[in-house]
Amino acid sequence: NTNMMINKDDKIMMIIKENKMIMGRKNELLCSKCRKRVSYKIFKRPVKVKIKDMELEYEEYYGICDNCKSELFVPGVTDQNEERIEELYRKRKNLITISEIKKILNKYNIEKRPLSKLLGMGELTITRYMDGQLPSKKYSDYLYEILNDEQKMKSIVKKNHTIVSNKTIYKVNDAIKKCEE
Repeated sequence: NTNMMINKDDKIMMIIKENKMIMGRKNELLCSKCRKRVSYKIFKRPVKVKIKDMELEYEEYYGICDNCKSELFVPGVTDQNEERIEELYRKRKNLITISEIKKILNKYNIEKRPLSKLLGMGELTITRYMDGQLPSKKYSDYLYEILNDEQKMKSIVKKNHTIVSNKTIYKVNDAIKKCEE
């Protein structure tokens, strides 16, 4: 059997906990087949999807009703599946992933809009990339460069320091210093 119960996947467990808080009941959702609130379990299965010119295989999470054993919609699980597909597609295309862009933001202690401006991009560019728009290969490589090279980021800050606030420049320079230590 290729299905396997998930016990320790942090993201899925977080979704289940959110459902508990929202619904006030332990692991219960409305089953469209049973037409009542039921407990459920999360499983995963291998799935193949075709996106543009590429076939991808990934592990899809889904919920099963404990009562009638039919598949049910678990809020948030579909979003997590979509995020995994997005990350996989970007990796296969050698484009920077959303999680890697988040690493840049954390590494340099900067928000999305100031980073976009500092890099000479449109103010909403990083936001759009994090919302799923694919970056060009050129911009992706540029983002990889600053992710992996603090000196490159240092030179960008020096060159474009007037484009963003002094507070942002201070925070980024401080983060760069911590990386160098």
